[in-house]
Amino acid sequence: SSEMLEGKIGYIQIKQFDDDIANDFEKHLNSLITQGAKGLVIDLRDNPGGDYNQVVRIADRIVPKGLIVYTEDRQKRKDEEFSDARELNMPLSILINGYSASASEILSACIQDYNKGTLVGTKSFGKGLVQAIDTHFDNGGGLKYTIARYFTPSGKCIHGEGVMPDIEVELDEKFKSTSIEDIPHDEDNQLKVAVEEVGKKIK
Repeated sequence: SSEMLEGKIGYIQIKQFDDDIANDFEKHLNSLITQGAKGLVIDLRDNPGGDYNQVVRIADRIVPKGLIVYTEDRQKRKDEEFSDARELNMPLSILINGYSASASEILSACIQDYNKGTLVGTKSFGKGLVQAIDTHFDNGGGLKYTIARYFTPSGKCIHGEGVMPDIEVELDEKFKSTSIEDIPHDEDNQLKVAVEEVGKKIK
């Protein structure tokens, strides 16, 4: 979902990285730019992750040419994903919290490594494992196992570490058990800081 906030700042909430989210993100972003957005806040709070290829495409739209993320298996074999030269040229803040995991952490860590935006909120979950499922069992059972780990462009492993925000802001206590979309924007202290940071950089 997306909307325009005051001060010509666009807001996009990504609840999870499902298998068509990169196209949806592009549509919402283009719509906000058409409406005159001069800055952007991407809300990844409570986003558990999802499709690896989709988050790579979204990161590709935001960061400059270079490495987005890589995986490494126990034999030290690397599988790298790169972005092209197209990038998002507007001030950006990313909202994260302890329930932002996996693909959310790939995106936020990549943006942080390229210094393309300010991360606001609390430390992310810390899930940086690539897993596979084998269902070739006679009894219909399956086995889920880890085959590799994710690393940020700067070579940091997310797993067990999480991504630290640039500006640490705890959510107001009264909203601790409220879903993110049900928090009124004017009472959302994390969002307020993210918007302020974008506002400072709008020329």
